[in-house]
Amino acid sequence: EAGSEAAAAAVEAAAAVEAERQRADAAAARAVAVAALSAEPAEGVGTVSLLLRLPDGARCTRRFVHGSPLAAVFAFVDTLELNLTVGPARGYRLASQFPRRVWERSSCADTSVGGAGLAGKQEALIVELVD
Repeated sequence: EAGSEAAAAAVEAAAAVEAERQRADAAAARAVAVAALSAEPAEGVGTVSLLLRLPDGARCTRRFVHGSPLAAVFAFVDTLELNLTVGPARGYRLASQFPRRVWERSSCADTSVGGAGLAGKQEALIVELVD
């Protein structure tokens, strides 16, 4: 019985080490994303203010130039502390509610924010977790 308790403790310790490694990796990835993100543009013509609703219900807002690549919006979301580690390799996509439009990181490499139809003064997007 002592051997099974020791084995269980070893498994628990290994899981804790792995969880800490994942947190450190996520923090490092956020730091890289923050460094790569361009400065937020001033409010004005040719910009859109995106209201992002996060999976935990929190909201955040950031402005983008219409000509910015949609990848810049994904890069901004990458700077946020999202809990994407629930389940195996979770990721996310961006979606608008009405009309329903969905953007995946892999399919928007050549799309601008304005080209994606996000050209109003303010637009709302949902960050949806995907497996």
